[in-house]
Amino acid sequence: PLLLADWLGDGATQLTGSRLTFVVDQFDNRESTSTWLRPAVGQAAYIQAGGADGDYTIPGGGGYARHGYAAANLSRVSLALLGSESMVARTSWVAGQALTGTGEVVFDLLVRDDGTGANHYGLRLEVDLANSTIDLKLIERSAGSAVALITSNDALTYVYGHIFEMICQIDTANLVLRGKAWDSDTSIEP
Repeated sequence: PLLLADWLGDGATQLTGSRLTFVVDQFDNRESTSTWLRPAVGQAAYIQAGGADGDYTIPGGGGYARHGYAAANLSRVSLALLGSESMVARTSWVAGQALTGTGEVVFDLLVRDDGTGANHYGLRLEVDLANSTIDLKLIERSAGSAVALITSNDALTYVYGHIFEMICQIDTANLVLRGKAWDSDTSIEP
C-alpha cells in the first residue's frame, strides 16, 4: 500500500509513494520480569540500555511495558531497530507514581536510531517538576550530544496519572522531521 495521508492535517501529503511496513507492539500475550522480549517471531528484538535487566518489564501478562527506576539519574532506553530511514513512531506514557523532585524528567520517542542510543532524531518531552509544565523539543543526537532543533516551552501541563501521547515522523527523502504530543485525558489528537 502507498501512504497518501495528510498526517498532520496541514493539507500536505506525507511520505508519498513510500511502501508501508508496520510494526505494532501492544505487549499483549507475554509477561517478563527482565526484558521487553521480541514482539513476534521474525520481528526485531528490543535493545535495552541503562539500569538493570529488572528495570524492563511487561507486568501482568502484557498490555503495556514498563521502565523501572530503582536508581536516579540513569537513563532507560528501549530501541527496536526497524531497518528504515523514514518512519512514523507513536507511543503513550503515564507515570506509575507521582514524579517528585525539582529537576526534569525526560521522555524521548526516537526515530532513525543507529542502535547505539548515541545517534538519532526524535521528539522529547521534558517535564519540569518545579512547575508541572512540559517542554516539547525536536532533537538531533550525534555522538552522544543532543541538540534541540526546535523547542516549544511550557507546551503542556503535567498531571499525575494522565496519559500522554507522542508521535514523531522522519522522512529522509523529503527532509522532514516533525512531532506532536498531547494529554489524551484532556484533549484529542491535534
